[in-house]
Amino acid sequence: AQDIIYHTRVFLSSVFVLRGRIFPEKEHKLTVNQSAEVFIMADIKSDSEMLAEIYRNTHYALQSISDVLPETEDEKMQELLKKMHDEYELISGKAALLAKEKDLELKEPNPLKKAMMWSSIKMSTFKDNSRGHIAEMMTQGTVMGTTALLRSLNDSKDNLSDEVRSLCKELLHMEESYEEQFKKYL
Repeated sequence: AQDIIYHTRVFLSSVFVLRGRIFPEKEHKLTVNQSAEVFIMADIKSDSEMLAEIYRNTHYALQSISDVLPETEDEKMQELLKKMHDEYELISGKAALLAKEKDLELKEPNPLKKAMMWSSIKMSTFKDNSRGHIAEMMTQGTVMGTTALLRSLNDSKDNLSDEVRSLCKELLHMEESYEEQFKKYL
């Protein structure tokens, strides 16, 4: 409540100044909640952004699993990777269905990044395709995915629908579970 929002015209564009930061009006919306806290809407994730993050996260995981599976000789690791693949596909499908219900379009992950992941995995497993090394690679990928999801979830404040928040938490729980399983192979 002590923050003062100055609304000024600068160079024919409207801007907001909040706590010394300048926010162009066209890019950021400001809202005030019941306790007079000011939120910059550009910093808050919406359902569409969270669904895109879930979809992107699951597709990168699916790509990584598909790339590493042929290089995996250990049967237990292969079983775990196949189980993971099935569960990531399920979450990805749920995200796609929610997006369709909300009339949102989810974009496929960046093909260049997928190609870079493929080459990195192939080079890394060419040097060492041991169970421990594959577990280490998959743990690192899982931690990156978990970190991105947690950051997005925290950025969302209370702006997500229950279905999207639940799906995000389901994916987080799944990834944290896999991280623990991979640690047993290290």
